[in-house]
Amino acid sequence: MQGFDSNATFWLLAGLIGMYIAGRAMLDALVKPATSSSMRLGWTMATAVACVTFLAVLMDRPAVAVALLFAVSVASLSLVTGTSAVMTPVPALPPVARRVWVFLLPIAVLTLLAGFSAKLTLTHAAILAMQGALVLFVRTDPRNSTDEDWAVPVLQFDHTVQPRTHQPLWWRLELVLSILLLLISGYLVIDAARVPSSPVAYFPDTLLAVAILSPMLLLPMLGIAGMFAQRGRGRVIPGAAVTMTILCLCVVLPLAVCLWTVRPTLLRLAGWAIPGLASADPAAIADASPLNPPMTFPMPVWRVDTIVLLILSLAALPVALGRCSVGRREGVALIVLYALYLMANALLATRY
Repeated sequence: MQGFDSNATFWLLAGLIGMYIAGRAMLDALVKPATSSSMRLGWTMATAVACVTFLAVLMDRPAVAVALLFAVSVASLSLVTGTSAVMTPVPALPPVARRVWVFLLPIAVLTLLAGFSAKLTLTHAAILAMQGALVLFVRTDPRNSTDEDWAVPVLQFDHTVQPRTHQPLWWRLELVLSILLLLISGYLVIDAARVPSSPVAYFPDTLLAVAILSPMLLLPMLGIAGMFAQRGRGRVIPGAAVTMTILCLCVVLPLAVCLWTVRPTLLRLAGWAIPGLASADPAAIADASPLNPPMTFPMPVWRVDTIVLLILSLAALPVALGRCSVGRREGVALIVLYALYLMANALLATRY
């Protein structure tokens, strides 16, 4: 068997490390554990996921993009929520958070139904976007402002240390640099699968997203969860995980479908001049249709991710209704479920 190329391995590792650094820098620029809400933490992480997703679409890897969104959603509801619950059990969620958790079930059902057609069309994108708009309406209702999850007293683990304030110019610069680093790192990791001598050369697109990309994107969130727990704000993490899931499936996924549809037109304008963003010959691109066919719904994602997402949504329903809480036992169960999810994806990915 041919060994791995040291150069390909180096660039792959550089991309993985860069993704972690970029995600951590983005959180440092936008999130303050002492005061930030679950919604702010959720959309910050969803922004990082969106950058890699759109990059995968432009690089002609739609299966990576779809699998990444579902893998991040499953990991956030299982691994992130479970790890947070093990560190700091969540006795009860704020009423506004519980109202948002209810929407996980219809979103999971919509993605499962979309998979029956084996493709994601603009109609599917519009339905998911409307569902996301409904969640946003409930989440931003002014009548819910009195019971937000950041309105509880902050329990500083050291009252002598004041929370660090962000300078406006610095955090904007840090945000821009983190996004650029994330795009470069994501390109290195996704492009590594094209190199025959790369360690991930034989990874299917779905397994690349599930086992490599999604853990590296969520690792910074796992790190900051301890900082929230130290300040008595552990219940912000499960809310952020739900927020990120809804944003990934109801905002980023519809946008990715639209971007995939108009990708030939974008390539006509500038795409084929950028290495890796166009696998076809420029002359063929110029003669192609201005719109792509519908995005393929990968079979492993439909058979594993949507089912696990449905299970997690059903498990979240009693929490959303205020019938139970997320404790340490539930956290351990969620972590075990995520391990089984990885095993199922690894077994099924080799068959498609």
